[in-house]
Amino acid sequence: MSFYKGFFSLFDWMFPKTLEEQFEDLDNSMQKLYDKMGWGEYNTRKVSASEFLEEMMKLVPSGGFQPYAYYNEDMDSIETYFKDESCYTKTLNNMVELHLSFDNDEVVGVNILGIKKLIQDKGKFK
Repeated sequence: MSFYKGFFSLFDWMFPKTLEEQFEDLDNSMQKLYDKMGWGEYNTRKVSASEFLEEMMKLVPSGGFQPYAYYNEDMDSIETYFKDESCYTKTLNNMVELHLSFDNDEVVGVNILGIKKLIQDKGKFK
């Protein structure tokens, strides 16, 4: 980092970047990494905040809470929720994450990771 860039970054708090600018910086940094590693073009998803919110709202069940599960393509996981409680995630092993209640550490959901690999290797679990 150059001296000037480092010096002027001290004043970033005076003129904070918008979320869009922060995402653009992140995309640029990721593309530099992809270029350095020879991985090709960094694939970014360009969606507006309203489109993102709309997609997230589709995942929230309407009406009273009912247990549900869905496939998370980004994480290649099946995420299930049994109870409607605020929770934190604890990694159990490289394939399972537990959602535990803040109130009483009860399991309120589970993530099963690596679904594509699990399906491909299904014959190896005899």
